[in-house]
Amino acid sequence: MQSRTQVEVQAPRRSQTGQAYRLIDPANLNRADEMILWVYLQEQIQQGNLYVPRNTPLAFTETMCDALQRQGISEKFKMSLPQDICLTSSLIGRKCGSLPDDYHFDVYSGVVLGGLQSKNGCFGNIEKISGTLKLHPDRTITRHTGKAMIGKIIPKSEAAHIQKESDMSRRIFILHAKQPTFFQAAGANQGAIVMRYVAGEDMEKFFTRDAAERDSKRNTTTTEKRLKLSRAFLRALKTQVHDNHITHRDIKPANVMFIFDPVAKRYKVTIIDYGLSTDATFDDGERGRGTPLFGSPEFFDLQIITQKSDIFGAAWILALLWRADQNASKKMQEASDLAHHCVFKNLFKGIMDMGKRSGETGLAVSPAQAIKNLLSVMSSRRPDHRGSLDDAIQVFDDILLDRKIAAAGKTCTFEHKQSIIKSHHAAVALRNRLDAFAAEPQESFVASVGKLRQLFLEGLADLTDDKGIIEDALDCLDIDSLQGLDTREQIVQCINSMLDAYMEQFTIFAELYAQVKLLLGQQEDSHQPASSTDVPVDRTELQYLHAKMERQLAKNSGSMTLDRLAENTFVLQKRNACWQHALERYKPVSQAERVSLSEEKDDPDAEYITVFGKAWGGCHRIRLFKDYTASMRLPGSFAESSQLETSSSVKLKKNINTVIKAWIFNTENDKKGTSEKSGKGIEAGFLFLFQKNISLWYYAQVLPRI
Repeated sequence: MQSRTQVEVQAPRRSQTGQAYRLIDPANLNRADEMILWVYLQEQIQQGNLYVPRNTPLAFTETMCDALQRQGISEKFKMSLPQDICLTSSLIGRKCGSLPDDYHFDVYSGVVLGGLQSKNGCFGNIEKISGTLKLHPDRTITRHTGKAMIGKIIPKSEAAHIQKESDMSRRIFILHAKQPTFFQAAGANQGAIVMRYVAGEDMEKFFTRDAAERDSKRNTTTTEKRLKLSRAFLRALKTQVHDNHITHRDIKPANVMFIFDPVAKRYKVTIIDYGLSTDATFDDGERGRGTPLFGSPEFFDLQIITQKSDIFGAAWILALLWRADQNASKKMQEASDLAHHCVFKNLFKGIMDMGKRSGETGLAVSPAQAIKNLLSVMSSRRPDHRGSLDDAIQVFDDILLDRKIAAAGKTCTFEHKQSIIKSHHAAVALRNRLDAFAAEPQESFVASVGKLRQLFLEGLADLTDDKGIIEDALDCLDIDSLQGLDTREQIVQCINSMLDAYMEQFTIFAELYAQVKLLLGQQEDSHQPASSTDVPVDRTELQYLHAKMERQLAKNSGSMTLDRLAENTFVLQKRNACWQHALERYKPVSQAERVSLSEEKDDPDAEYITVFGKAWGGCHRIRLFKDYTASMRLPGSFAESSQLETSSSVKLKKNINTVIKAWIFNTENDKKGTSEKSGKGIEAGFLFLFQKNISLWYYAQVLPRI
């Protein structure tokens, strides 16, 4: 990857018409390309254009060139101003906060993961996002490549439909869906929804492979795995969709993603594609929405589609998972007849260990018969006869428990078997209570931490402290954060530690949030917006911090689970550190501190130094950060004159601090930088250094005037 401190002077490329243009790779920007792209994107934002196509020459206007000229790009990089530019990847912007110019641009890689182009979806294409560009007021761009994200580009669709899909998707916490962007491309109105990439395989591919194995009399997916996958699928439909008051209306194998964790020996299932979904609490008047092969009778009868219709589609997925014949309907009438008189043929073909039960758990019939009975109920012609997802999940809970007792055999004592049964029922009861708690949105996670803690402590009290029993209980609870623990004490300690960590980080966040609001109140009357045409709409650092914190505060409410708290804690910990870092510059400095800091300026290990100079408008202190690595490169003559030692991080940090001081103070004879000439040099040099950030760590930071 090219260093941001080194700029390649590109030879101009030419389009088919002979027009020269500059080729820019948004995923690998050097400093010159960064400045050019920043100016171009700001112009697009002002014009309301949030779509920038790939491999298309884009006009670089005279206004943009003037903005670059004022920034001195020609002198800095010894290059001519571009006439046109061309991007190697498409960019689609999206509004990210309450401030008028707070936009991010997602970099679309061109890799299509699903949708129309791959013939497994009917509403747009799913494209991989290789990073997100964030534009800063200081004319810099940072590229974020954290969690893998995808963009769903929806062509020729009404804005209301795209907004509705986004609203439904945003209810599903694990998808992390964003607000949609609307734009024009190829002369048509389009929309894009960004969300987190879901790893794994969809069930449509699995069923195709499993059907081939069935025909060749092979079975690589064990009965235990099929039972756990069945339960995981039903729980995903319940907790992700129905508990969030959503009717999916298109439950089919292609919309069910799953992945197996070989360590925890459990499946993680995610329901995707909410393009046809609606709020379950009211009738939107739409009829016949879904896929005919998995449609319920009310789908064909043009009646209202409800969550009971989702259960009918789930019955088909379970039947295929247990090797029933595929729906071979070629015409709508055939599919309608099968939906009204649903029969799953050839269940359990090639699955040989489903006929026996232990007789010790209360399972009234064989596992195979229990599943047949369940499928008959779930595919009932009348929606009100299809039972609930809780009932369906309970069937697979009971079968898994029965197999556990049967596997224990005669060598296991009666008392130990009773402990297994008791602990299993306790885990199921705790899981149901946690599900009910998560289904009721909490106004404040902080206020509800005590309730969640109490639920766990009461539910865990009936678990037998045995490694095997604990493993089965954790599998039943389906909580990622607790997997791998061996004892009840470890579980309790882990839960208390996670809840306490969240409270600690939120307390820090609340203090920082209050500090920002106070500072904003103090600056409200004195702040004046910038008037330069090439500077974005006014946004001070404090306003930006406040907007970010407002978005973070909104994440302290909604569906509350232990896994969600764990992710929130992780995010808060990172962001609190950044916000504390940013707010250091607003920390007041006393006269005694000023004198002390000034006296420390010759100490190479000092964390702060004091800078005097006319161009600085008075006395400022500089914070020197310790986060240096040997791989960092320093700009231009600074690096050449430093003669840094890189044999150890301690020496490197010491030398960098020393060189920064010498460089800022400019000369041995003018260490205070009091001359006008020196002051200007300090300002220009330091601001250049300040903008040349690497991985968001700065070499130094200007703090408030003293």
